[in-house]
Amino acid sequence: FWGLGNKGAAGLRLRYHDTMFTFIAAHLTAMEWNLQKRNEDWKKIVQRLVFHDDAQKGIGEKTPLLSKRLNSASIYKANSHLFVAGDLNYRTSINPPSKNDYSDTFPQPYFLINNTRHYMNLLKSDQLNQARLSGKTCQGLTEAEIKFPPTYKYDPKKQALLSDKKSPDFWYWAAHRWPSWCDRILYLDLPSWLGNIHTEASMKVLNYYTLPVTQTSDHQPVVLEIQVPLIAIPEPNYEMESSDPRIHPPYEIDPSWKSQRTLAKFLETFVGWPLWLLSTSEGGWLVFIVTVGLVLASLSLRSATFSLGR
Repeated sequence: FWGLGNKGAAGLRLRYHDTMFTFIAAHLTAMEWNLQKRNEDWKKIVQRLVFHDDAQKGIGEKTPLLSKRLNSASIYKANSHLFVAGDLNYRTSINPPSKNDYSDTFPQPYFLINNTRHYMNLLKSDQLNQARLSGKTCQGLTEAEIKFPPTYKYDPKKQALLSDKKSPDFWYWAAHRWPSWCDRILYLDLPSWLGNIHTEASMKVLNYYTLPVTQTSDHQPVVLEIQVPLIAIPEPNYEMESSDPRIHPPYEIDPSWKSQRTLAKFLETFVGWPLWLLSTSEGGWLVFIVTVGLVLASLSLRSATFSLGR
């Protein structure tokens, strides 16, 4: 929205011994019908989430788009592992649920796998899997097998009461949203050129599961436990023919990424703060407290002036 940071991603890149890691925390556009906007959000993340440091000075609007330096500054850095996690907001339907879907269609834990209301049937219409496998989002990324129920949207206060149970006997869904796997963790598997050197190296998924709902969120947190080989990924031959996004990213870096980031910071300061004050309970309380303080200060000043006048 106007380039503000209310949806998008933040990134962290670090090195552990010889192994480099890139972590992306993303929050994409909400609502069932906004599938295309979510895909566009991902495209902008790839184009504009640029890593740069003193060793990469000169990356900007005049740098050739096909340069190796720009490729290394993208989230798909060739010699780095990549993990993408967050509320990606992909749903299990393009339309909101009807008034009868809650009672007739929504899954519950007591339905067996062969029942049409078992939650795994919803996974067949998961937007993220469909868009990812068709190359429209999260290109090249892999996800561990999902064996847990949808992570959204719960009635948090009711569901949290069952958090002490290992297997709740009821799911308190919000009736106006389709139960969906909004919260996901994806990763980029090892590149083929590393396998040619370290034939035994592999990414080994140990577990992929959810944590209980809390009273402060209508989502279930997701956890991925994975073993990553601590070996350096060598630079590839960028001229080789490969579909690996490390060599050929799905989108080129936006040459105006730096000016877009500057504009976003400006808007977040001059638009974000007023919106926060006017549209959140915390901001409303702050406005109320400041207003009361100013009124009391004004009355106190008037009283002091009146006393001096006498």
